[in-house]
Amino acid sequence: MQNSPTRAERIIPLISHIAQIGLFIFTGLGFYFTVIPLYQKAAVDEQLAKQQHALAIIEAQLKEQYVKLRNRAISQYIAIAGPECTALLTPPIEIGSVPPSRDFYDIALETDMNACLQEALQRSAIASELDKKDVATIAQAVAGIASELTDSQRAARLRIQRIHALKGPLATTQSEDLAIATMKALGASSEDIARARSNFAYQRQRAEIGNKYLKTVTDALVELRNLEFGT
Repeated sequence: MQNSPTRAERIIPLISHIAQIGLFIFTGLGFYFTVIPLYQKAAVDEQLAKQQHALAIIEAQLKEQYVKLRNRAISQYIAIAGPECTALLTPPIEIGSVPPSRDFYDIALETDMNACLQEALQRSAIASELDKKDVATIAQAVAGIASELTDSQRAARLRIQRIHALKGPLATTQSEDLAIATMKALGASSEDIARARSNFAYQRQRAEIGNKYLKTVTDALVELRNLEFGT
């Protein structure tokens, strides 16, 4: 006759079975509370990364378009401010009218460069289309250029004032030779011809000084294209 199982022998399999069920439940709960959230987080992170990448592309495109806009605005300003502030836009003298007391070089060398350049800046696309930080950067650069050009104006006027009456044999251009020949044909005196030669030489040197200043203006304004802007 077999002995009936003891209480311990009956309980141990039950406990083992319960433990297996508990382990299964624990594993399931662990999967639910750890693996699934991690998977969901990974999916969210992936979606977020895609959105950030798309946003970065859009931002890069917008920045590229803005840089093009800024470069175009600066080029337009240079094209406008240069002629306006160097008398290049002075209308030609009408035939039969009285010549003005100041000629092209006088106007160019006496223009208030700071006022002229700043006024042109306020009317330009720079002031209306660019952000405030870039406008401030450009305005500061324009102020520096105006100061340098004012010094160049002063130096050019001084050099012109120092052109003394020229004496001795003076080189003349072909057009000047033609003018002198015309004067001789009309019976001009030797003194008049000498004064004409001296005046031709004076005007030529004056034009060289004036043209050098105009080139300085152009070179200074073109440097605006090389300005560095913060990101």
